[in-house]
Amino acid sequence: MPRSSRSSPAPGNSRESAKGIPPFYCVYLLRSAVRHASLYIGSTPNPARRLAQHNGRIKGGAHRTHREKLRPWEMVMIVSGFTSRTAALQFEWAWQNTQASRHATGDEIETKVRICSKTGKRLAKKSSNPREPMTSIMARLHVLLRSPYFSSWPLQVQFFNADIHRVWQGWVESASTFVPEHIGFKTDFNDGALSGEGLPHQNTLRET
Repeated sequence: MPRSSRSSPAPGNSRESAKGIPPFYCVYLLRSAVRHASLYIGSTPNPARRLAQHNGRIKGGAHRTHREKLRPWEMVMIVSGFTSRTAALQFEWAWQNTQASRHATGDEIETKVRICSKTGKRLAKKSSNPREPMTSIMARLHVLLRSPYFSSWPLQVQFFNADIHRVWQGWVESASTFVPEHIGFKTDFNDGALSGEGLPHQNTLRET
């Protein structure tokens, strides 16, 4: 009687299926839970681990996030869908330096406009805060997502904080141009933001 081969893989456990899993890279936005005007843009293949580094729970993290008086940091949103680390780094740099990026023109960003994070409406007066406002961060993201270069990528945007999402929505409603329909948007406000306390599993962050 022929014996079944021991090398036959169980359904769902084959190495071949694992090879089909695409690499995960994302560009993320951090906000200080203590001082909301303090923001940081970075990239990582592992959001949960990277956030723990920024908050000093494990070694690593950027120098700008090491100041104890600004911790804990919250991961308020991510942009994913990058096919390589290089692609994520390109987007990270362009988001940090949009006006200097060859993928965006400087006159596309109307930085004088401010969106209220509580209402999603335009603010009548310009803030006296010298730090870059969240509205400007969202405006630059909007520019990149509709730029000829990045708009062809299969990007997904996920918001973990309702305030940040309201600023984005307020900017979108005030803009005269649109982000391509194939770029996906998702919200997950269960915890308000990812602060490192009770982080979701890694595959939750990878959902599209």
